[in-house]
Amino acid sequence: MKRLIAILIILTLALSACSRTPVVQEYDETPAPSETLAPTPTAEPTPPPEHDKRFTLQWNSDMSFNPVIGLSTNNLQLAGLIYEGLFRINPDYTWEPVLCDSWETIDGIGWIFRIKQGIICHNGAELGLFDIIGSLNTARETGRFVNRLSNIKAVGAKDGAVSITLNKADYDFPALLDIPIMKDGTTYSQRPSGTGPFMLDELYSRLNAFSYHRDYANLPIKTIYLTEVAHEDLIPAFDSGKIDVVVENKSDTGSMEFSAGAERRSYVTNIMHYIGFNSWRGACSDPAKRRVIASMINRAELTEHVLPDCEPSVLPLPPGSPYYIDSIAETALIPEESLPIEMNAVRLADYDGDGHLEYIDDNNDIQKIYLEFIVHRDNLKKVNAAKQIVEMLRAYGFYINFKELSWADYQKALNEGRYDLYYGSIQISANFTLMPLADDKGAARFGYYDATFDQFATEFQASEPGEWKTNTAKSMLREYCDMVPFTPLVFERGTLLTNRGVVAGATPTQYNAFYNFTDWEIDFGG
Repeated sequence: MKRLIAILIILTLALSACSRTPVVQEYDETPAPSETLAPTPTAEPTPPPEHDKRFTLQWNSDMSFNPVIGLSTNNLQLAGLIYEGLFRINPDYTWEPVLCDSWETIDGIGWIFRIKQGIICHNGAELGLFDIIGSLNTARETGRFVNRLSNIKAVGAKDGAVSITLNKADYDFPALLDIPIMKDGTTYSQRPSGTGPFMLDELYSRLNAFSYHRDYANLPIKTIYLTEVAHEDLIPAFDSGKIDVVVENKSDTGSMEFSAGAERRSYVTNIMHYIGFNSWRGACSDPAKRRVIASMINRAELTEHVLPDCEPSVLPLPPGSPYYIDSIAETALIPEESLPIEMNAVRLADYDGDGHLEYIDDNNDIQKIYLEFIVHRDNLKKVNAAKQIVEMLRAYGFYINFKELSWADYQKALNEGRYDLYYGSIQISANFTLMPLADDKGAARFGYYDATFDQFATEFQASEPGEWKTNTAKSMLREYCDMVPFTPLVFERGTLLTNRGVVAGATPTQYNAFYNFTDWEIDFGG
C-alpha cells in the first residue's frame, strides 16, 4: 500500500512538471536561523471575485508559513489546518493524542512516545521517528516555543520510539507537545511539509484538502482560498465576504470594531496580565502591604473601560481551568469595605496630613511611600490599564511616579530592581506550571524569591493529574495568597468572528482557531 501511494505521488508530480504553469520549488531545505520570506509566485493566480461563494482566509505574502519560526499572526493561524502535533489541547484544557500512538513515564522525567503508523506527510513520505525529533529540537532551539520547551534536557530515539528527558518532573508534559510536526529536513524552510488536513498549493493561492489525510472525507470544504488584506481594509473585506474568518483579540493594540451582526465565538486564553512587586524594599517588601495594594485594584473596572473581553482573575491560573480553586479565589483579596481596617493593621496611613500615605517601619519611624510604577510603552492597551491602576492607587493616597519605558529600558529597570511596581504579561503554558514566576531562575521572576512558593510550584508541576495534583494546587495557591509575590489582573480572551449564518459548529481554542474543523458546517446560502 505504501509503495502504491508513493507511485501515485511521483506520477502526480511528474504531470505537474509537464504543465504550462511554472512550478515554485516546494521546499527550501537551507537552514535559516530566523524568518525566511516566502518566494514571489512565478505565476499570478486568478483571484476569486468579491461576493463569491468561496471560503477565503487572509495571509501575509511576504512572511513565512513556518509554524515554529514564522512571525505572521495570519499565517500562524493557518498552521492549525496544515500541521499537527503529537497531542492537542481541548477547549476544556484536557489533552489528547493526535500523531502519538502511546506514551509512558515512570517518574515524570523520562518519557517514551510512540508515533502512529501510516501517517503520510504532504511530500508523500511516511511520518517517521526523526521527523518528530527534528521538529522538537528545532522548536527547542529557535522560534516561539523555546520557553515552553525549556524543561527538556534531551530528545532522542530509543527502541523505535521518541525518548525525551526532562530537567524536572512534569506529569502533564504531553500538554506541551502540540508543537507542529514537520518533515525532517524542512523544519527551517519557509513552507515545511506537514501532516494536516490541508496543504499549501505551489502558487500560495489556496489550501487544498490533502487526500491522504484520515479526515479527508469528512472535511466541510476541499479548497480554502487565500487573500491578502491590508490592516486598514480588514473590516470592509470581512463585511463584504472577501474574507470569511477573523480572529480578534481586543487586548491587542490596534484592535478593530467589527460589525455587531458578526457571529462571535469567544474563548479564554492563558495570557495573564499582572502587577509585579519589588519585594526587596520599601512598602512592597511586606506581603501584608502587597495584599492591600493588590486588593485596591478594581479588576471589573479594568475590563469594563480598558481591557474589554478579558476575564478578571485573582489567582495566577485561567478561570475555568481545572486547578483554579474557587474557594481560595474568594478569599485571595481583601473586600473593599475591609480595606481601611487592613490598612490600619499594617500601619499604612496619612500620618502627616499631606494627602499621601506613609507607613511605620520596624523601628517605629514614619516613612514616606514613593512607588515607582513602570510599564512597557509600546502596547497602548497595557499602558492605559496601568494608568487606570495608578489612579485607583492614588485615590487611596499612594504617591506614584509613573514611567512609560522602551522595551530595553523596561527590561533594564526590572533586572536592576529600579521599580516598585511593574505591569507585566505572561503566557501560562498548557501544563499550568508557574515555574517562570516562581523558580529562582524563572524567566519572569523579579523581586523577592519565595523558596516555599518555588517548592509548592515544583511539587504542583511534578504531581500526577487527579486528586494529588488538585491538593498540591491548593497548597501552591495558598502560599501565593500569603506572600503575594505578584497579583493577577486579567486573562485575555480571543474571539473567532464569522459573518452571520456562514459557519456553524466552530469551537475555536487559543491553540487552534480551526479546532475540530471536520465539525464545521459552511453555508453561503443559495
